[in-house]
Amino acid sequence: MNFNIIPFTNVGNIKLNETREILRSQYYLESENDNEFQLEDFFKNLDYYFIATYNMDKILTAILLLKPSNPIFNNKELFNITYRECILFFQEIDEICYLPSGFISYKFGILIHSDFEYKNDKLKNPPTMIMAFRLEKFRKFMDEDKKSSYKWRSESGI
Repeated sequence: MNFNIIPFTNVGNIKLNETREILRSQYYLESENDNEFQLEDFFKNLDYYFIATYNMDKILTAILLLKPSNPIFNNKELFNITYRECILFFQEIDEICYLPSGFISYKFGILIHSDFEYKNDKLKNPPTMIMAFRLEKFRKFMDEDKKSSYKWRSESGI
C-alpha cells in the first residue's frame, strides 16, 4: 500500500494528529492489551506494515513504516531506492543529521533507517524503516538531538 508522506501532517490517509480509536477503527485493529500505558499499535496485513506511536493523550505522534508498506516522498518510493540514493536525495533538499543507523531530515520530519551492519551493504540496499513525525514530537526530538550533537557526517562515507 502506498503511503504518501506530507511532512508533519499525513502519512497516506492517516493524519498525524489522529486519535488511537479512529486509527484502530480505520485499520480494524482490536487490541486485547488496551491499558493506558500502551503507546504503540502494530498494523500489519499483506499490503502494509506500520507501527503507530501515541502520546499519553492517545494522539498519534509518529508512524514507522516497514515493508510491504510503500512510503513515498516527493514522488520517490523510498523503499525502492538504495540507502545511498536516499541520502543524496535528501541532501539536495535539506541539511540532514546523520545517526549511527540512519539519518533525519528536520525540515521534513522524516527519519530514514537502515539495519545493515556494514557500511557498504547499508549504502547498496534500500532503507529498512521510514518514520514520519508530528511537528511537536519532532521539535522535541530535534532539541534532544542538538543537545547530544550526534552528527557524524565525516564517518558516513558519503
